[in-house]
Amino acid sequence: MLPRWFWTASLLCLALATCARAQEKGSSGSKSPPPKESALKPMELTLEKIFPKRGLFGPTARAMSFSYDGKYAAYLYQTQKERTQGADLWILEVATGKVTQATSMARMARYQASARKALEAAQNREREKGKEQKGEQKQEKTPSPRYSGLSSFTWSPTAHELLFLSEGDIYRLKVGEEAPTRLTKTRSPESNVEYLPDGRGYTYQRDNALLRAVFGSDLTEQLDPTLPADETLGSYRISPDGKRMVFTSRKGKGPFTGERKVNIASYRDRFMKVQEVARQVSDDPLPSTEMTVYLHEFGEPMIENGPLMPIFRYKYSGPRDVLSLPEWSPDSRKVVFSIYQQTTGQIQVLTAQAAPEPKPGAKRETVKPAQVVYRFLHTGGPNTPPMTHPRFLADNCRVVLLTEVSGFRHLHILDPLDESLEQVTRGRFEVYPIALSKDRQHYYVTATREDPSCLDVYRVSLAEAKLERVTTEKGCYEQVAVSPDGSRFLAIYSRFGSPQELVQVEVGKGPQKELTSSHSLTTRQLTTVRPEFFTYKNRHGHDIHGFLFKPNDWTRSDKRPLLIYVYGGPLGTRKQVVEGSYQADSYFFARYMAERHGYVT
Repeated sequence: MLPRWFWTASLLCLALATCARAQEKGSSGSKSPPPKESALKPMELTLEKIFPKRGLFGPTARAMSFSYDGKYAAYLYQTQKERTQGADLWILEVATGKVTQATSMARMARYQASARKALEAAQNREREKGKEQKGEQKQEKTPSPRYSGLSSFTWSPTAHELLFLSEGDIYRLKVGEEAPTRLTKTRSPESNVEYLPDGRGYTYQRDNALLRAVFGSDLTEQLDPTLPADETLGSYRISPDGKRMVFTSRKGKGPFTGERKVNIASYRDRFMKVQEVARQVSDDPLPSTEMTVYLHEFGEPMIENGPLMPIFRYKYSGPRDVLSLPEWSPDSRKVVFSIYQQTTGQIQVLTAQAAPEPKPGAKRETVKPAQVVYRFLHTGGPNTPPMTHPRFLADNCRVVLLTEVSGFRHLHILDPLDESLEQVTRGRFEVYPIALSKDRQHYYVTATREDPSCLDVYRVSLAEAKLERVTTEKGCYEQVAVSPDGSRFLAIYSRFGSPQELVQVEVGKGPQKELTSSHSLTTRQLTTVRPEFFTYKNRHGHDIHGFLFKPNDWTRSDKRPLLIYVYGGPLGTRKQVVEGSYQADSYFFARYMAERHGYVT
């Protein structure tokens, strides 16, 4: 008898119906190629194997990015063996393909007491393993201290070096050096670390302050001016020429305060458990929250004469309101941003212009408030407004952004002069921006054009409104990082039969190369089976996509019970049918019911 918690799994709909013949409407529209032969032997499914106490899948790489010239790439990653520890920095030398682990528990132990404790515990575990192999008595297990690893990093815009954060402090690492150099040691954590545009130093936030430091100097300068009472510093962007910045501030508690506590039931263990957690619910009153966007001129170094100029103020109307972080034009003269208002469903695109440099002896001009240059009604998914992300093109006038006005997420170009919106990508598929090219003539995106279950990488010519596919493998490419010249990229790749791994793709130069090995042999054996994809049209004419598993002894004349898993969204960017999405209920449980109990699922 199956455990009760299986039958309480959300969104599983059992329909004990008669299974139709295999090649009827449901399976005739398959776009999936025949499964490739695998060197791994599939493993028999059991409930213990597909719902283990320890996670079935290992950690994957994240935060991939290239150096300023594309000669190196870096990412955060912990191996299968170190899956319970924090992530370390790994560096890829592009020309040779050599991958080096740049930080480790042992290297960070020089600076961090927590790393030293975790390293000692790891060494003790190795000794205990040796005793166990010799038949000696083991010590009683105690909770092991954890190595926190790195939380983020950023490349220099001018050199082969990086800044990274670990336990709230900043470190500097030059490619090829054996160990990093520690730059801060404070009780208050640093965050949002960025190199200065010329690479001479860096900026970071600490205790609601924005600070600037220059390499080789003992001076630390606070860049943010004194704000009005009750306002706290938010996000910031320094202009490309380094002379000014745009930043946001918040007044009030914010839309999500964490004050409401609710009881949530968990069915993960044998018996139900109830936990109290912070959770916003729909009938909670919306706290009063006001956001302000400021332009700030830095003025002369060490002289407090930089003017502070508010260009936009806004009060939240609903919890889904979105104010995007302003972006600079290439000439450092303008900023552009967008605001989505939940109560009206409207997205507004705004621009503001910095004051021109005053002539000697003349008074600086006052900056005008940001002006709305375009507005449109958003009726699509709630995850789209944060993706709007307007960016200036090379002419410092036109703006590229993502909208859903066509019914699908697509790139558009806005000309503020005549308030016209030109669609760049089009079709019955979704587009998700990755990055603008350095010359701002091309946009790299992922899209579902080839197959709605896949995500491919494309190079979009903004002038020609042309999409060029740069991936060749069938599957999903996510967290994509593109090299400065566009000749290669890193991505997390997956498809059924191949769990998520970091890959390097050299555009037009042969098969992609796998850079990580994140999963155990057991996991890889459990994921060798591919479902059978199908497409059919419903009574409204919509294409409905799905996949199915059939019992191993199934024949065309069979009539079997049917298990249907339905998802009524999509509310976000994901869909139910996604290549390489090994969800426990829709992949493993469906296979289990087919292989062990004879259902078609």
